[in-house]
Amino acid sequence: MNKLKIAALFRIAITSALFIIVYPSISLAVIPEWSAGLTITEGYNPENTDVYSFKFLADIIEDINPVKQQEVNVEAAPCLASPSIASLIKELKEGRDTQTRGDAAYELGERGDSQAVGALITALGNDEDNWVRAVAAEALGNIKSNRAMYPLLRAVQDVEEDSMVRAVAADALGEEKIAWFVRLDANYMIRELTKVLLDRNDDYGVRSAIVVTLGKIRDAQAVDALTEVLNEDVLREEAEYALKMIGNPRLVIPQSRPQPQPEPEPQPVNYRITQLIEELYDQDGHIVETVADELVEIGAEAIEPLIQELNIDRTIFANYTNFAKRKQIAEILLDIKGAMQLLIEALKEDENPSVREGIANVFGVIGDVRVISALITTLEEEDDDAVKRVAISSLENIGAPAVKPLIEVLGDSNYGEAAKDKVKTVLAIMLYCPYVSFIPLADVFLFSDNQRLKEQVADIFFDENIIDVRTKTLNELKNVAQFSDYFFDRAIALYYIGKNYQDEEFLRNYIFSEDANGKLSVKNESISKLEMVAILNTGIPAQAEWWDSLAGRDEKTKYIKLVLLGDSTDQRDYIANDRRWLCVEYAIQLLMNANNSKMSNREAFENYGSGYVVPAAESVYGVPLYYTVSMDSKNEIGHAFNAIYIGEGDLKTDIDINNWILIEPQTDGFKPYTLGDNVKIYLNPTLHKDGVYGSPIIIETDGYSYGAAMWYD
Repeated sequence: MNKLKIAALFRIAITSALFIIVYPSISLAVIPEWSAGLTITEGYNPENTDVYSFKFLADIIEDINPVKQQEVNVEAAPCLASPSIASLIKELKEGRDTQTRGDAAYELGERGDSQAVGALITALGNDEDNWVRAVAAEALGNIKSNRAMYPLLRAVQDVEEDSMVRAVAADALGEEKIAWFVRLDANYMIRELTKVLLDRNDDYGVRSAIVVTLGKIRDAQAVDALTEVLNEDVLREEAEYALKMIGNPRLVIPQSRPQPQPEPEPQPVNYRITQLIEELYDQDGHIVETVADELVEIGAEAIEPLIQELNIDRTIFANYTNFAKRKQIAEILLDIKGAMQLLIEALKEDENPSVREGIANVFGVIGDVRVISALITTLEEEDDDAVKRVAISSLENIGAPAVKPLIEVLGDSNYGEAAKDKVKTVLAIMLYCPYVSFIPLADVFLFSDNQRLKEQVADIFFDENIIDVRTKTLNELKNVAQFSDYFFDRAIALYYIGKNYQDEEFLRNYIFSEDANGKLSVKNESISKLEMVAILNTGIPAQAEWWDSLAGRDEKTKYIKLVLLGDSTDQRDYIANDRRWLCVEYAIQLLMNANNSKMSNREAFENYGSGYVVPAAESVYGVPLYYTVSMDSKNEIGHAFNAIYIGEGDLKTDIDINNWILIEPQTDGFKPYTLGDNVKIYLNPTLHKDGVYGSPIIIETDGYSYGAAMWYD
């Protein structure tokens, strides 16, 4: 049977004396240094941290004295009662005997509550008893907190400290809940640990524990030191195992002694991926960010496990938190080099329908334009109905960028009627909620020369009044717009009146009343969203400069609300091009929609983000809207939104915040999150994928009256 030295695998201690430690239901012998030759079975797995501690100790005790095996219950609960964290902390601090304090430290570690970290650190540094300090060190390894990392390192470095405590502290640094933080400061931590490791005069047990911990940390910076200790017979096997855990390609076993029988190669990558995916659900955003980076670094091997994670019982993702987690997993997939092409190929070719379904699901979350063609092809070529259903859902989630390619399918003879029916389903859903397909479908239906395509689109509209729009006179269309009970009929009539007849007067009077001086006041504040979508996309509001004719700031404020109602800014929470600031994407999109004709480099954004298409210059809203940023006091955290000038003076010099309306494009509200005490408004911006460049005007936000600043997720 394959064996490993106990000293390389111990968890509690190697010391010069023999201690007897009694936990509830557990008898534990702490082995002196001469026990390094004792062995445990090959069933030991240092990565299996859930069962490692007590199963390992049971095997040690069995080797020493088989009779004691009956005293060991590796499944037993640490204690019968369930005291509160506060009472355990009190026992750890004030317990009169070592047993009370040690048991309290142990139980706090089992609970894993970060409230206990401070008390355990104090016990590690100050408790008079070696055993209590060792148990405190082990407990810290079981609690996820960056506060524990440096106190544990100091304990390892302290040559005056008991060797048992130092060894346990070293081992705790390799526990996964602490190792995350060690990796964040790997340069320093590994350098300091290897200094102790390479001191051959130091305690063997401490050095052995450091070797195993360096393997668990899996950072290549430890390779040189571990390679050096390969030449030490006493640490050889531990160093070999640690290097294998790191995946060191330079591992060459010296031939100074007979080679051991080869062991099965460990598979740390697969195990690691599983661990990392679990850690994505941690509440600590810093940890999650580190985990995501490591998964991206692992690369192609992480793709399938991540897809499987997204495909697990989607009902658990009903709330925002879990939806955000799905989005994050999809984001990781997108960031893996070459993953997109691999996923597209697998959607078509993988033999497992559940994998294809998972990929289709990922594509809907990613929302990247590159996946649209693959999802549409799935509607034609896929045999599995479940995969088709997910593909339809994903196309719906992608939204506006998918509309034009879907319409093209309707006129493509290479697609069968079954696939076209599914395409019509998707377009119909997007037609009514959230109306993103309305204008493209209306353009085809009203103005296309392709009769077959027009008939296909007519099937989507399925309303006789709408179908008859093309044959109605201008007066008949006006009657539909004014008197129809159906907002959809009114919207299609308004769009045709504007696009085909260019009747600006009718559209203007549909929204405004006009005084003798030609000043406009909003009269139709109850207009529907789809009607405003139709009117704005005729281009007439910008061409006729309605904004300049509005009668003062109150009417401008009312009209802004209507413009935001009909705004087609893509409201999806998508991912693309390695950007994380969704607020930047929203703010730039609204900027393009509102005033695109005055932007100097609009051509750079023909396919902005995940496929947002810049509207034609004549189809924008014609309002003086600008890109705006607010930064915190340290200029480290920012939020992007928009601002519209409603004052009467020169906006370049007007620094009264209440002559501006700040707009949150993610909610169409007047309450963006102003992080600092001022905002920067860019009047003539040059657009960039990460924001804008230019010389802004800076305005203090104190006293802003259009709504208290608040955050929108």
